[in-house]
Amino acid sequence: MQQTWRALCSSPLSRPAVFGVFFLWGALISGASVQGVLLPLGVAALAATPSGMLLPTAAGVMAALLLYGGLQGIRYSAACAVLVAVRLLFKESRSLRSLFWFEPLLAGTVTLSTGLAMLLSGDGDLMFGLESVAAALCAALFKQAAEALLVLRAGGQPAEGRRWALTATLCLTGYAGTSLLFGATLQGAVLAALALLALARTGRAEPAQKSEPPPLPSPAVQFKLERTAEVLRELTDRLKSGQSFLPITAVFAPTIETLCRGCARSPLCWDADYNTMADALNNMGVTLSRRRQLQEGDLPEAFTQRCDKPGSFVDSVNAEAAMYDLTRRFRDESLGESAFLREQYKCFSLVLGDLGEDLATPEQSDAAVVELVDTYLKEKGDKPVSVSAGYGKHGKLRISCKTREKPELSGIASLVQQSCNCRLAEPELWRSESGWHMILSEAENFAVSLDRYISPLPGERMAGDAVRDFRTDDMKYILALSDGMGAGRAASCKSRLAVDYLEKLMQAGLRRESATQVLNAALMVGPEPEVFATLDVVVLDLYSGDLEFVKAGAAPSFILRGRELTRVDSHSMPAGVLPVLEPEIHRSSAQPGDSIILLSDGLLPPGQSEQPLCEFILSFDRKRGSLARAMVNFCKKLYQNQPGDDMTAVVLDIRKA
Repeated sequence: MQQTWRALCSSPLSRPAVFGVFFLWGALISGASVQGVLLPLGVAALAATPSGMLLPTAAGVMAALLLYGGLQGIRYSAACAVLVAVRLLFKESRSLRSLFWFEPLLAGTVTLSTGLAMLLSGDGDLMFGLESVAAALCAALFKQAAEALLVLRAGGQPAEGRRWALTATLCLTGYAGTSLLFGATLQGAVLAALALLALARTGRAEPAQKSEPPPLPSPAVQFKLERTAEVLRELTDRLKSGQSFLPITAVFAPTIETLCRGCARSPLCWDADYNTMADALNNMGVTLSRRRQLQEGDLPEAFTQRCDKPGSFVDSVNAEAAMYDLTRRFRDESLGESAFLREQYKCFSLVLGDLGEDLATPEQSDAAVVELVDTYLKEKGDKPVSVSAGYGKHGKLRISCKTREKPELSGIASLVQQSCNCRLAEPELWRSESGWHMILSEAENFAVSLDRYISPLPGERMAGDAVRDFRTDDMKYILALSDGMGAGRAASCKSRLAVDYLEKLMQAGLRRESATQVLNAALMVGPEPEVFATLDVVVLDLYSGDLEFVKAGAAPSFILRGRELTRVDSHSMPAGVLPVLEPEIHRSSAQPGDSIILLSDGLLPPGQSEQPLCEFILSFDRKRGSLARAMVNFCKKLYQNQPGDDMTAVVLDIRKA
């Protein structure tokens, strides 16, 4: 019903004129009676009246009832007073008003309660039961009639049921008006019956093709289709362009860690001339890729001049290369062509399933908001391609719009907030090949702040860890930490690909399950397929506070609530290892004041006791600065400033919005 109020406010009539129309209608409809018995139409009218027109309608209804007088007039006046108070109390609850039965239940309950009170006082009779049913039915009738008016105003053709509701409402109004004019109920009834026959005949004369057409797919679903297609095309292009090469870091890093870190000559080679040593490793990598084995004679002169253990170095590198080949063969055998094709079809079925679910369960649309935004854009000289507005499962407003020119976000947001009496979140705007896309969503109930710190492995310019946080269209906040196998460039490329396309796939509208499976398939066939990546994902519903941890090969995480730390573990394989990704899922419920802590395995390696780090977290004063940086520095000292991997710590603080 709130939609009708917005549509009327955008009509050419001035605000006082609209108030006057509702005042007169309330006064007229509440005076309808049968053989001197007052009908509860005034109560039904107040139950179904839009919130913005509640007071003028109530004034008309109350004035007519007081003029009517008698016990019935007093009783219905009391019922209307209670009903107005309840309506004002639930004014902000759009989730209740979106339910079809809310207004009828309200009208019937109020009529029943006042009738029962009159009966107990000795002034009433048992007719109040029938009057309560009549009030509920009339409230449902008026609500459907208002929806029919809204569709007609938008240029559409209402469904048959709504057309009959509008016809019946007009007849009831005519019945009340003609009774008042002619001073006789019988004359009014005859005239109303004639009007009913005329309108019904008009309705039967309409050709079949004028009926309401089947609903088209929502523009929001169209947005999702376009965005999903764009992301999948981009991912395909990236996988095609990437060339698989020998992951030098994965083969040489363990040897360097074992032989070079504790060597007395390390300050003369790696610390003093890192670039020369890195070039030497690249040359050795070319030879190793060609022959799959390294010999002492293959070591560059710049390397042998500095290294006093060339034999041990060659043996260690060959052992790591053999392990690398064994891992790759295991992956290839476990994958196989048929398994890979099955996984491809599964990914496509998941994508189509997500889109089909949206088509099967569309949002409850709000035609008045659509018309409001559409009119505003046209007034600004930009004819929109498509506009949709509706309420999701949380009863929160969401508007999707596609335009040819860049829209004026501030003006649209201000208009919607004033018209809908709601607070909006930060709008989303992006550009595609087909135009500009905008999404406005009602403001969330939870807010977050992020603290992160990444420290590359000593001697590496790039960290193999990547962190990404983003918000989806349905107001879910996603925090993702990915740790590529090893360190350096290859690990960095893999982890960045993981978080980049997890974000793009989920922002395109895919659900978490589908996005992770598509990503897993991409990691298996993309650049550096032998380099895996862990996934540590937190999904927070900013409306409800529902919390979900998705972990694939990731280090433990923690929930800090007050002085209590809760550990969240994972024993699953990383992404890109097996055809089917089976991450571990942990669900919880967030509370304001909670902190979510994600770590890479550089801070908490397998087998390492968590107690020192947990004690440090609980004792750390957040007023001293960044907890993420402090955890990394603490673990560096704990491992005597010789960490074996990149170190990344992420702290997500949750508060009430």
